[in-house]
Amino acid sequence: ADTNQKSTWLKNVQEKLNGYTYQVCYRNSTEQTLIKKIQQDYIETKANEINKNYQKPSLIYDYPKQACGNITVKSDTRTTTEKKSDDSNEANQKKLGTYIVPKHKLLTFQIVGIKYAQPQTDYKKNASEYIKNLLASQDSSSALDIPIQLYDSLPEKLKFSDVQQQEASSTAVRLMRDEFTPRVLEFSSVAKARAFLDNEACPELNDKCNKQFAANPYGSNYLILDEIGKLFNQIASVALPGVLGLAIIIIWFTVSRIIAENRKETAIYRAMGAKRRDIACIYIIYVAIVALRIAIVSLILGIAAAFAIANTYGKNLTGTAATAFGVIGSAPQFSIFSLESPTLIIVIGSIFIVSLIASIQPLLRNVRRNPVQDIRD
Repeated sequence: ADTNQKSTWLKNVQEKLNGYTYQVCYRNSTEQTLIKKIQQDYIETKANEINKNYQKPSLIYDYPKQACGNITVKSDTRTTTEKKSDDSNEANQKKLGTYIVPKHKLLTFQIVGIKYAQPQTDYKKNASEYIKNLLASQDSSSALDIPIQLYDSLPEKLKFSDVQQQEASSTAVRLMRDEFTPRVLEFSSVAKARAFLDNEACPELNDKCNKQFAANPYGSNYLILDEIGKLFNQIASVALPGVLGLAIIIIWFTVSRIIAENRKETAIYRAMGAKRRDIACIYIIYVAIVALRIAIVSLILGIAAAFAIANTYGKNLTGTAATAFGVIGSAPQFSIFSLESPTLIIVIGSIFIVSLIASIQPLLRNVRRNPVQDIRD
């Protein structure tokens, strides 16, 4: 499917899903362990139905009777000693702060957007897929994301703190999470982000690095895009002086030839009383007219080519980025060329400046020539 079809499909999906609500039963790790025990006990019981020597567990739990209901005890044949032992273990866990109270709750989620979740593509075979992977955000998470701003705006009765820290009552788990949980850091500039990655952090897959943090760029490929922009600026800073120097040489040869061919006319003007300043003004006006023609032709050809490229690739770039980020309708438009760009003024000014600089030497040489000698020649 092309970009327009993808955008239309994504827009329809967003219109259908935005605002849609669904419910999920949340159970903490203690209740999840009980669910696994129920499943394991059921499998073992079925597998040992004909085994007369098989002894069922002394404590068997039963599945909830209703959606997100309580886990009940199906049978309890524990001895008094076993019960005391279990109670003692629970008391010790509470003292150590490692006991997690069984907890469950029916949560209601509302869809407010769709994040980038497209299949991995082979960007080596297709330019558009390469651009999409470059522009798209990098997120390997397969879980849902809860916007913290929207969550904070909810009434207190609708909030569920365990969504952010599922087992906050567990001291050991909390300490472990504080030590190893991933975090997203935001920097005020690209330079600060790159300095942190270079000086303070190791790549996640580098096991020989001894720095304090392990970090990778998260979200969009802004660091790569910024590096590409700097690379183009470096190329332009080298190429532009070279092009201007070549233009000066070409215009110098052109003006020198024109003045050399017209030196008899110049000599006649001098013989008729024209001053060197008058001759210089004539050629300066001539050079300015030539520069104006060059500027007009360059603008026409350049603007036409820029608009053609913008119409050909601008919409595709906008559509590719919009579908990659899942932003339809309010997505900013890619602008490859703008008439308001200050570069146009720089280019036009450079044409006139280069033309005048290139004409100085042949013009000075011409006005200093002997008009009598030029007429004889």
